[in-house]
Parts: sequence; C-alpha cells; structure tokens
Amino acid sequence: MPEILASTASGDYQVLIKQGSLDLLGKIAAQACRGRQAVVVTDDQVSRLYLEQALQSLRASGFTAASAVVPAGETSKTPNWLLWLYEQFHRADISRTDPVIALGGGVVGDLAGFAAA
Repeated sequence: MPEILASTASGDYQVLIKQGSLDLLGKIAAQACRGRQAVVVTDDQVSRLYLEQALQSLRASGFTAASAVVPAGETSKTPNWLLWLYEQFHRADISRTDPVIALGGGVVGDLAGFAAA
C-alpha cells in the first residue's frame, strides 16, 4: 500500500493510499489507538456515500462507533457546530485515547481536528 509521510510542526503521520482502504479503517484505528470508542465526523453529502462502510469497519475491529454528521460547506464552521460536536463526543463517551475520524475534507477535517484537540 503506497504511503506518504506528512510532516508537521506537531509531528509526523502517514497517509495511506489504496483503493478500498476504507474497509481497513477499523484495523488501522485499532493499531493506532488504545481506546475502543470511536466517532466519525462527516458531512451530509459524504455520509450518504461512505459513512456506513466506515462504521462497519470500525465495529468489525471491536470499536463502539458513533457518527456526527454536519451540513456540507463553510456554514458549518461555526462555534455552534463545534459545541454540537463536543456534545456528540460526550454522548459517545469519547476520551483522549479514542479515535476521532474525519471522513471528508475541508470543513469536516477542520471541525473534527479542532474538536479533538
């Protein structure tokens, strides 16, 4: 599986590139995280295409998986949506050892990353 090493000021991480890699999400998360609760943050467009597959992969690897779906687009990048995400994390019993997975890019990555920090 091709990998790219991304280097940032806060650390390095691997980007995996492979068709069908969403099916490996649970296995990859299990290797990377100690916790067994997970939440997938995505938007209402991506969720229709990939959310169920992501949740199934996580559950097959032993995670209790929840989702948090926000409206697509920049209008979701607000303090209100951030607070809503915190509430979803609390409901899912997410701790510092559990994965928060951004399924999508742009706003989803920004919101999930900021909320998980």
